[in-house]
Order: sequence, then C-alpha cells, then structure tokens
Amino acid sequence: MRQIILLIACGFVLLNACTEDHLTVLPDGRELVETFYQTDEQIILALNGAYDPFQHIIWGGSTFLWGSILSDDAIAGGEDEVDQKGYQVASRFLADPVEDKDENLRDFYTLWWRMNTRANAIIAYADPTTQLGSLGIANAYFLKGMAYFQLIRMFGGMPIIDEIPDINSKYSRASISESWAAAETYLRNAIEMTKGGKGLGVRTNQRNPSDGYATLGAAQALLGKVYLYQENYP
Repeated sequence: MRQIILLIACGFVLLNACTEDHLTVLPDGRELVETFYQTDEQIILALNGAYDPFQHIIWGGSTFLWGSILSDDAIAGGEDEVDQKGYQVASRFLADPVEDKDENLRDFYTLWWRMNTRANAIIAYADPTTQLGSLGIANAYFLKGMAYFQLIRMFGGMPIIDEIPDINSKYSRASISESWAAAETYLRNAIEMTKGGKGLGVRTNQRNPSDGYATLGAAQALLGKVYLYQENYP
C-alpha cells in the first residue's frame, strides 16, 4: 500500500512539473515559417525555392508538350494505346479526370500550385520596406501570375488561394473570369511595385540585371498574354 501511495505522489509531482512549453517541440534543424523570411540570405533562398518548379517543366510539367499535343503541332503516340496514355487521350480531348488518373497530368497541376504556395509565403512574411524584401514580393506576384496563367489555360477556373494553406484547407473553384482577374491583379502588383523604384529588375542596354529573376518586361509581357487569352485586345 505504501508503494502505491508513493507512486501516486510521484505522479502528481511529475504532472505539476510539466508545462505547455514541454509539449511545444521545435523542428530540429529547420526554420519556422513565421521567422524565416527576415534576412537577405533567407529571402534569396525562399525566392530560389519559389522559382524551383521551373526546373521540373519536363514531361508532365511541360507547357510546351501539353500545348503541342493539344494543338495541331503534334500528335501524341507511343508503342501502344497505354504508352503515355494520358497524353494520347488528351490529344483527342478525351481525358477524364476520374478515370484517367494520369501521373503526368497530376504533375502539371501540382507543379504550379507548389509555385503559388511558395510565393504566398514570401508575400506573407517578407518585409516590403527593404530592397530585397520588395524584390522577393514583386517576384512572388509575378510567379503567382505565371502559375495561374498556366493552370487556367489547362484547367479553366481555379481556386483563388492567397494564403498558406494547411492540410485541412478546402477551397471552392472560382469562375474562369474570376481566375483571369486574379492573374491580372498579381501581375499588376508586380509591375506597380517596380514603378515605385523597388521590385523587379529593369533591363537596360540589353543587360539583364536580375540574375535570372523576372524583369519588369517579363511581367508586362505575361500580363499582355493574359489579356490576349481573354480577347481583351484594347
């Protein structure tokens, strides 16, 4: 009996010694999202991460490949009917989102949403009053415009996601006109930030000042394509 009482007493001592802080475990070797986008080095790393999906635009993520087989430029083929089936049914405009769970099509979809999510984090946490923070945010708006441009062309109206979603987030699909309007807003934001003296680089005398990042001309050209796809010629 004395041993039982002693164990119960020890239990009470241990419970009282625990606090909320003991239950908060920080990720080992990784920065928290809320504190990461502060230094110039962190902004560059985040911006490079947001641009990273461009490295994967091959096969499923290739805008050139999908654009070619969905036009008269190319006909999708293979050894048989199931060789790259997703491309073959898409080229005949017979792709079914339920029946044809095609890896290439999924890669295209997730690639651009990954870009959008990473851009959202930069916009949310970077400091717009600093030169590099402004550069990061302007580029993030450009990347959001690019992501939506590619997604709308391929799938029509998209959810408008301007936050960092968690695993339980659910979004309704916007209309195609609302989606195009969102793409326009992102690109105009990038352009307006640059007009204020910060933001995107400006090409002069054929020299690119942006080390591979988008320039003001790139944002203006992409906005022009967004207008063109809507037949908004003026």
